[in-house]
Amino acid sequence: MKKTLGNNHGITLIELIAVIGIIGIIYLISAPLYRTFQTTMLLKGTSRGVVSYIEQAKSLAMNFNRSFKVAIDTTSNKLATTDTLAVETTEDKIQKVKEYLIPRQLKIKATSATGNELTISSTGSMESCSIKISNTQGTSCYTITTSGTGTLRIYPYEKN
Repeated sequence: MKKTLGNNHGITLIELIAVIGIIGIIYLISAPLYRTFQTTMLLKGTSRGVVSYIEQAKSLAMNFNRSFKVAIDTTSNKLATTDTLAVETTEDKIQKVKEYLIPRQLKIKATSATGNELTISSTGSMESCSIKISNTQGTSCYTITTSGTGTLRIYPYEKN
């Protein structure tokens, strides 16, 4: 003899449709939030990567005891470090130390006294410069500022 604990025959089609509807509503709410979160994390990570790249160029300048330049190419979205001594001594042949590519979902803009170049001296000091990294819509932006002493800072900015 079987004992049952009530009328347990499974779920109905209405209950299944209700659960699928709730899952769909949760997805519709969370998908735009996830895309915004993903873009923000990409922007933040890229800003930190640019700061790390400039710090590496600063370290190279101090280790080799010569000036280095970080060229900021806004058309191809990349940074390139060049040794200024190699530029002067090898018949205008620029020796690139390495490049840093900015993801294509972001754009970069630099503001300094010498255009799109940041010169780092052999002592680690650099000219004042402002580098802006933003998403393609221009709604989120991180600004990296350099000071004459070689200090780098990241400032987030969100448009409302």
